[in-house]
Amino acid sequence: MQLILGVILISIGIYLSQYNIRPFIDFNFHLAWFGFLLVSDNIAFRFSGKSIFSNWRNFLSLAFASAFFWWFYEWANIFLKNWFYPTKHLYEQTEWGILSTAAFVTVLPHLAISTNIISGVLKSNIFFVKAKISSQLTILLMSLGLISLALVIYLPIYLFPLIWIVTFLILDPLNAIQGRRSLILQILKKNYKPLIVLGIGAIFAGFWWETINFLIPKWTYPIVPWFWELPAPITTKYAQMPLAGFLGYIPFIYSAFAFVEFLQIKIPWLNSKNK
Repeated sequence: MQLILGVILISIGIYLSQYNIRPFIDFNFHLAWFGFLLVSDNIAFRFSGKSIFSNWRNFLSLAFASAFFWWFYEWANIFLKNWFYPTKHLYEQTEWGILSTAAFVTVLPHLAISTNIISGVLKSNIFFVKAKISSQLTILLMSLGLISLALVIYLPIYLFPLIWIVTFLILDPLNAIQGRRSLILQILKKNYKPLIVLGIGAIFAGFWWETINFLIPKWTYPIVPWFWELPAPITTKYAQMPLAGFLGYIPFIYSAFAFVEFLQIKIPWLNSKNK
């Protein structure tokens, strides 16, 4: 049923994109992406036995958190100016904010689903080592995160990549000291599998983001696509994204994972056990 509903939503989204009539064009992206989430989550369930839709209350919490999570990066982009929405001016500010927020709720679910697919395909028996972290290291890492954020704001041309690691440096040490799953602790204990699977999941998620974004200009939907405008030499690209830019998805997913753990949202993200 989930797979069928996903295909239906994608089909409706693509169909509506053919007509430059409001309000239909305002929602074709949302319909297509929610449909994509349903289809990809069904695939994840077949490979890993995990579905983020298994508990709708937790999924809604994740979606709500996702909007706040990405709005932080939209705020940072005021200083970075690394991406832009070329047709944003077609909407009033409040209207664009509402419609874009509805799109941003898909960010964290897409990352979680992509990771579960990779974990299932690789048949990864992932575990998280539980250990203590010193308060000194916690303070050091959080300070690095805050300093990185300040540097990104004041020197965006040179230090823009740091924005993707800021949230991780601030929140992951807090997760460690509170006894939640922490990637930093896994590094300290040389348990790299969770980071590797998350990293591959990030590239997989980024591939779909950039692929669909590349196809969207053929639609009539005015909220998206986004275009990258990085203050760095543009080399070989896939779709709109320089290939080197895909590396940014790895610290981004680490930040996303730390954010979800910090909020203690109970969704199946990595088939993990504690040791």
